[in-house]
Amino acid sequence: MRCNNEILNLNLNEEQRNDVGRLLKQDKKLAIVTKLKDEYGFSHRDSKVIMDHLNKDFGKCGRCNYADLRFEYIDCPKCNAFNYNFNFTKFA
Repeated sequence: MRCNNEILNLNLNEEQRNDVGRLLKQDKKLAIVTKLKDEYGFSHRDSKVIMDHLNKDFGKCGRCNYADLRFEYIDCPKCNAFNYNFNFTKFA
């Protein structure tokens, strides 16, 4: 991982992931940080780190656009950036 931040296991249930996915597809980054902090109990700092590592397109690195990520928690093999690679495609 390039940024040296601690990566958290999010442990979000399906409804919470769907909420985050809807906001991500609408590009509402501040709303995601607020939801993670206020509703799901993450610190402000952790919420920002999580937001920075969510990739909008499943399987595609949020930093370099490498398009073959296969796991939910993964370092990109091309640029080494960490991605929370959740399948939010139903909100496209």
